[in-house]
Amino acid sequence: MRGAGNAYLILIIALMIIAAFMFMGGNFPAQVPPPHGAAVTIAPPNKSEEQKNLQLYTFGYITAAPPQPTQPYGPCLPFDDNGVKVAPTCHCIDASVVCKGGKAFDDQGNALTGAIGHPPLPVSNLCGSHLAPTDGRFCVAKPVIYLYPQKPTNVTVKVETSGKIVVSDPLYPQDGWNNVLADPSGTLLYQGKQYSELFYESEVGEFQKPKKGILIQTKQLSEKLNSILDQLGLVGHEKQEFLDFWVPKLQALHAPYIFFSILDKSEKEKLDRVMISPTPDTNIAFIAYFKPITDPSRYDSSLILPPKPERVGFVSVEWGGSLDK
Repeated sequence: MRGAGNAYLILIIALMIIAAFMFMGGNFPAQVPPPHGAAVTIAPPNKSEEQKNLQLYTFGYITAAPPQPTQPYGPCLPFDDNGVKVAPTCHCIDASVVCKGGKAFDDQGNALTGAIGHPPLPVSNLCGSHLAPTDGRFCVAKPVIYLYPQKPTNVTVKVETSGKIVVSDPLYPQDGWNNVLADPSGTLLYQGKQYSELFYESEVGEFQKPKKGILIQTKQLSEKLNSILDQLGLVGHEKQEFLDFWVPKLQALHAPYIFFSILDKSEKEKLDRVMISPTPDTNIAFIAYFKPITDPSRYDSSLILPPKPERVGFVSVEWGGSLDK
């Protein structure tokens, strides 16, 4: 009987504590949410008619997932302009396009018109090209051609390529760009519209990679490339456009060194050959080759750049680039 009496006493004390707590207006918290891990939950009494006299609280727990780290809004891959889809959380070094059903949109879903990038690339025939072949988000980039006659001159520019021209600005006709009115300032007038350069991009196969080059510490890219471009004959906005495009692209590789070279003239002409009429007095044309490296001892850095060209008479300039992954 003593045991039963003790049990009744304990029950009475427990009921008195609960009653006192409820009388004072107290309440158990529904949930204690820690930053992560297990969280205790306490369910309030069941209010059904069958259990209206039972004041029972039930205990349980839930497991909260630890917080996920936020992904930084960093650059897209530095070789992102070859038709590879990119994530919506990265920024393209030059420009981006979102293709839906063959139509071009910006990252906010607004329809794109005109041109994007620097220098500008027309969006009218971008989606469906090898730069943006399917629906999705893509980064785009391109090389350019500049023309500087000594006086306003009608110029014809034709391209012979081992592949096919897939994107151009202005649109490249089958028989080339005819009757381009070029001004000594570099301004071009074609079919009633004004341009600062001509652009074409061809889809070609493999090429012979240069064996000799120049080793550049990534932290010295701007300074060294500026000097190299001087030697190759670029000036003013030509050089600045090259640097603005390639320096961020190469720095985004996070490699300690960049192996720089230029394709042989014969190798370049195997890929594509630009024919200009009337023939320029000075033709500056090169395709730069870049490769990120960590061990400079494995590369031949004995490349000697050609003599600096003298810009005489009618000058044409064409530069492009290739990044070896």
